[in-house]
Amino acid sequence: MQIGKYELREKIGEGGMGKIFRAVNNDGHIVAIKLSSDITDDHDLAKRFQREAELLKRLKDCPYIVTYLGHGVAHNFTYIIMELLEGKSLWTYLQSRGGCLPQTEALALIKQVCAGMIYVHDLGILHRDLKPDNIFVVKGSDGEPFIKILDFGLAKDVTDNAAPAITQVFTKLGTPVYMPPEQHDDASSVDERADVFTLGRILFHLLAGHDAYPDGCVAGVAYAKLSSMPDDAIWDVVIRAVNPDLTHRQRSVREFWEQLELAAAPVPVIPPAPLVANPSSALASTVPKNLATFKTKIVSVVLALLVVFVGFVVEITTLTDRLWDRHAPESSRP
Repeated sequence: MQIGKYELREKIGEGGMGKIFRAVNNDGHIVAIKLSSDITDDHDLAKRFQREAELLKRLKDCPYIVTYLGHGVAHNFTYIIMELLEGKSLWTYLQSRGGCLPQTEALALIKQVCAGMIYVHDLGILHRDLKPDNIFVVKGSDGEPFIKILDFGLAKDVTDNAAPAITQVFTKLGTPVYMPPEQHDDASSVDERADVFTLGRILFHLLAGHDAYPDGCVAGVAYAKLSSMPDDAIWDVVIRAVNPDLTHRQRSVREFWEQLELAAAPVPVIPPAPLVANPSSALASTVPKNLATFKTKIVSVVLALLVVFVGFVVEITTLTDRLWDRHAPESSRP
């Protein structure tokens, strides 16, 4: 199938709202094209695709978001053209590493996701469908793992009151696995804390090797079991993020990351003060030494002044004698 100047090749992915294909143009430029299902009788799906394309266009300057290249409609299909990513989903990457990651690596990856989500939130956009399958790991320019956030199909622009309702879309797609409890109840009223919950749940899985709520029950009883996790600063931050009660979570992704960064920071080592067995005796041993030096200097100065004074007296006496010899009467001279 031809989509604009691109020819669709093999399918490389599939989601609830469409399929993703590798595509190439006459110049050999390779991209990824997300193609919707037939929109002939599904105007809501068409609006959702249009909304996702517009959001990606606004986010194209963020390095942690898949790069938008264009969108349109062809053959009763809506499509979005994006950069083609060479790598693997975070879920696949995690499985290739044995199911969990060392703390340093897990934090390095989640830091990038947080940076991307802070950018997204600063523009008034909520993702609402973060999960390991929607985070892609590619090789960065330095050869290290680099994160790209995908799939803004369920995202919401909180600054746009005219955005299409998402309730019908959720009915068709089912419930996202990492969804927080409040999103189950009313997806239209969630705020940044919904994305904080999913980020915390993702980081939990990266560190522990399993989901925070493996049986799918996100409730107070299940949350209480998490208290058995290791008692350290980083886990405290993660456990707070996955609290079913949103009022106890971090208020934003920025706060979530700042707390993680603080928890992971090495404790500064303050060198101990020099040990002194007997401070008073140490002080006593230095005072006389300083005082003796001071006395020596005073005596030297006084002696120098005396020498100068004596020389001055001798010089005055000699001068006086010469003047007397010159002007005294002959009778008074010896």
